[in-house]
Amino acid sequence: MTASDTITAVFDRHDVPARFGQDPELRAIAYSLHRLENPAEGPEARFYAASSLLSGDTPEEGEYFMENRALLKEIHTDQLSQRLAALEELED
Repeated sequence: MTASDTITAVFDRHDVPARFGQDPELRAIAYSLHRLENPAEGPEARFYAASSLLSGDTPEEGEYFMENRALLKEIHTDQLSQRLAALEELED
């Protein structure tokens, strides 16, 4: 699978319209999402599998652990959504 195919597959899973397929920021985010699903061996794989201690969203919520892979996926997915919204707003 080529890098372009990899990015296209991520775009398809996240319903990215084809007209935005060459946006460099979206492509970078897509590649990051792909790496989360297919990490290199060694330190990268161990980091993704490890967990981080996070504080609760409110003062009443206690601390909790979250797998780094899940945390990064949430961050990258949010970045993808925000970039799509910005691109769609530019079209209006």
